[in-house]
Amino acid sequence: MTHLLDNKKILYFIADDEFFCGHLFDLALAAQKEGADVGVITRVSRHGDTIQKAGIKLIPLHTLHRSKINFFNEGCVFKQLLSVFLKEKPAVVHNIGMKPILYGSLMASLAGIPKIVNSFTGLGFMFTHDTPNTRLKRKIFTTLFKLLAKNKSMVSIVQNKDDFKIFQTLKLTPPSRLFLIRGCGVDPQVFKATPEPETASGVRVAFVARMLKDKGVVELIEAIRILKEKGVSAHFLFYGTVDPQNPSSLSKEDLNAWHREGLIDWQGHCEHMAEAYKNVHMVVLPSYREGLPKSLLEAASCGRVIVATDVPGCREIVEHGVNGFLVPPQDPVALANALEKLINDSALRKSMGQAGRKMVEDHFSLEKVNAETMKCY
Repeated sequence: MTHLLDNKKILYFIADDEFFCGHLFDLALAAQKEGADVGVITRVSRHGDTIQKAGIKLIPLHTLHRSKINFFNEGCVFKQLLSVFLKEKPAVVHNIGMKPILYGSLMASLAGIPKIVNSFTGLGFMFTHDTPNTRLKRKIFTTLFKLLAKNKSMVSIVQNKDDFKIFQTLKLTPPSRLFLIRGCGVDPQVFKATPEPETASGVRVAFVARMLKDKGVVELIEAIRILKEKGVSAHFLFYGTVDPQNPSSLSKEDLNAWHREGLIDWQGHCEHMAEAYKNVHMVVLPSYREGLPKSLLEAASCGRVIVATDVPGCREIVEHGVNGFLVPPQDPVALANALEKLINDSALRKSMGQAGRKMVEDHFSLEKVNAETMKCY
């Protein structure tokens, strides 16, 4: 019996093993089932055993800071990547994230890798801020990427229509090598639709993301203050960690202070989000910009209504008035109003949650997304 990827070696290159296990692990397993020999080059923190037990070759990476440049470290990364690519001779190198895309594409091109796949999980800090520093970084990135994209073996994947349009407008990639694949998918059998929980503390609202200003945390805190002043009863659970490598990261002190103030219940990292969604009534993500947030896919799959911002990525999964509400970014008042409406209307939460579940089943299942991605290999 032949498979789609029989005898192909695929190497994933991603900054850290946590993101790999959270977003690409199921894709790697699907590639294995199609006959591929799969490996991952990444910084190993706490998921090494999980990766190796799945039969995925783990190649630990020198430290790769996602936003800062250290020329000695970058040189070590370049040297290691080239060495690995020449030794392993993969048929496909799949780079995920800004730095891995630039570094991996360059070294894979030098090594003569037959196929280079680049996945943009969002255009990130460079495209959400308009400062002299970010404008310079944007210019450097677009110039370098256009040069790399001259390699005809390279294809690019973006996760939402807005990023797709930016790629077209800036002519970053030839149209024949640009693909729109919406997110990394979600397994509806794992993230099952469940009834709302019965809780003594009132409606429970989950915020699931890294603790970054760019995720709208500050605006959400302001919205929670507005709701408290109006006497709206709700319990806000924050799932996620700080990210010291991101210039937008909040500090643990900030979150602990809000926790002590009684505004939020900071849960930190959660290994079993499917269980967490069972215990909340709705989900909020007031982000400034996304690729396509996995947390919202998972929430919708669990039948949870969503409040998000009307920005790239979020509007891919939230249809305003159907499975949730979209509000303007950086607008705490509008955010508070949308939250209040759903907190006070259980029937609306239920109907919108059902609509979100159907949307996932029709368009965002893990099986469909993985199949689309593997076609790029």
